[in-house]
Amino acid sequence: MPSAIKFHVRVQVLLICATLLPYQYSVLALSSPTTTIRVCTGSSCLSKCRGAFNPKKSFQSLQKQSEENSSVEIEETFCMNQCKRGPNARIMKDAQVLTFEGEMNETEMKRKSFQGVRSDERVEHLWGLVKGLEDGTVDGIASGSTDKLTDI
Repeated sequence: MPSAIKFHVRVQVLLICATLLPYQYSVLALSSPTTTIRVCTGSSCLSKCRGAFNPKKSFQSLQKQSEENSSVEIEETFCMNQCKRGPNARIMKDAQVLTFEGEMNETEMKRKSFQGVRSDERVEHLWGLVKGLEDGTVDGIASGSTDKLTDI
């Protein structure tokens, strides 16, 4: 069977299943698991960076250097309500915010975000955690869904 026909049949089966399942299950069936890095790019956070450093751009640079098949998404938010300790970044997997024991201090664990992401070294460390999530060498603790947090 040609691959175009196989793809068409798989899509039809997924769509039929999606109509028979409750909404939350159909969304999961149609989407692939992704890891998301949410970076605060609000002016208060970015003003704490030296020079022209921007954590989002640094993550994007690492993403470009990474393998083509990476499922990491990088998104920005303009406030996480943690401006004094910014810039901040959250790591999420399948819409769950993750925390990392031994990698986060007590305040970061409580606020579910990495704080003080002000250098390429810090970004590279967080990128290493994300790549570890993808290859199974790092475990994060699911700490709530993103819609319950205070990201604006």
